[in-house]
Amino acid sequence: MGTRGAVALLLSLFFLPTSYALTTTIAQLFGFPCNSQTLACPDGRSPNSLFQSPDGNFYGTAAVTQNIGRVSRGGAVFKVTGSGQFILLFTLTPDATGNFPRGDVPGHLVEGKNGSLYGVGAFGGTPSPGVLGEDGVIFEISKTGSGYQVLHNFCSFANCADGANPTSLILGNDGNFYGTAQTGGSFQGATCQTSGCGTVFRITPTGVYTVLHTFAGRDGAVPFNLTQASDGNFYGTTISGSTNVYRLTPSGGFSILHSFTSPDHPITGMTLASNGLLYGVSNVTGNAVATVFDLSTSGTFQQVAQITEPSTRFVIGKFMQASDGNLWTTSSVGGPSNFGTVFAITSNGEPVQTISFAGTNGLQPAQGVIQASNGNLYGTTTAGGTDSSRKAAFGVIFTLNAGLPTPQ
Repeated sequence: MGTRGAVALLLSLFFLPTSYALTTTIAQLFGFPCNSQTLACPDGRSPNSLFQSPDGNFYGTAAVTQNIGRVSRGGAVFKVTGSGQFILLFTLTPDATGNFPRGDVPGHLVEGKNGSLYGVGAFGGTPSPGVLGEDGVIFEISKTGSGYQVLHNFCSFANCADGANPTSLILGNDGNFYGTAQTGGSFQGATCQTSGCGTVFRITPTGVYTVLHTFAGRDGAVPFNLTQASDGNFYGTTISGSTNVYRLTPSGGFSILHSFTSPDHPITGMTLASNGLLYGVSNVTGNAVATVFDLSTSGTFQQVAQITEPSTRFVIGKFMQASDGNLWTTSSVGGPSNFGTVFAITSNGEPVQTISFAGTNGLQPAQGVIQASNGNLYGTTTAGGTDSSRKAAFGVIFTLNAGLPTPQ
């Protein structure tokens, strides 16, 4: 352990001290309805993370709208008002051949400086001649749901050099978008030869696409989401090959800041806190303990806390630093019914608050939380909840008043 924080604390999201219990409850804003027999979901299901636009509304995507055979396909783009009114903006549908040329299984959205929404589909798109499969897209859509267009089809470069299966976008300080593709890129070497090791890319609002870095296995594979720090550089993690935290300059200069000792590997993207440190979570596959770590932008690494989960099959969302200065996120398990929790720790790893899901207000959160302009937390769950017909829903949008001050 490092010396910046106290001795690493063993936290339990299942049995936290009662001194941290709250009477606050998680309130469902919207439950996603589905036909329980066919799993057709007109508004989508299993929503991704949200963001709040300057117009005060929340925007997001739901990853699935239908099952084709045993494969979940499609997706939806939506808007939700602060009072919970749900507006479906766009649905990703198959063409006559059963392919999804406009994208399939979308990730979370980001708003450009021009007011349009941008996002990725992990699959779908129009493959180039000789390229097998549908390898993902980057798309643009207005906040009213009009003007949907695909800006880039992955694997459209020779030998899939642009990458495939994108995860997300972030808006860079320069107004362009930056992201990672988990496969494609280089197919050289044992790690990369089957699916490729992935790429980091930049795309302009008009669709000019540039590969900034191609992973080769020895420097990592399967890159996760990016974060841009105050120094203007991008920081990310790789979860296969040489698992590490890396830094990438806007021009593509690449360096590894920290390498994990196998079989430990990062399971979230990085979050930049106000103390200038990057925070993330790692785990040994099959182990019910997650490790929270921090990292300086110069590469000084420290384990901050350990979180003991009630199951080895857990998902922890990316941290968000709220207006109270603490780091908030979600765990897909834990709580009295093991339906998952929203929890917070200090930057030194000390437990602050834990609020549990009850199933009727959602279960199995996976995307973390955001803080809105009113100070409340908002997020999504992949399952649970109740739809407008009082039937079981397939994921929810929720809100939580945790008594936090309004962001400045």
